Amino acid sequence: MRISVKSIQEVEINPKEVVQRLLDQLLRGDDIIKKDGLFYRVQEISAGSRSVENLLRISCNEYNYLKALRLVLNELTDSREIAQNRRI
Repeated sequence: MRISVKSIQEVEINPKEVVQRLLDQLLRGDDIIKKDGLFYRVQEISAGSRSVENLLRISCNEYNYLKALRLVLNELTDSREIAQNRRI
């Protein structure tokens, strides 16, 4: 089967915002860490004045995917700041 598509579409949206929203949806405020060779999502659970961190194990692929998205976001942020500084 062969599928060919030729389409050009333009969307006015900030790529940084797209990546940030994707990360927000995937992480929902959680963090990711590597500990003792395993990968975790860190959920902070708070009740009143107490806070507890809950570790949820994730796959290496999921960790790498989320880490890559963060790197892309950082690169987009850094490149935009550099471009803005050049305009000044």
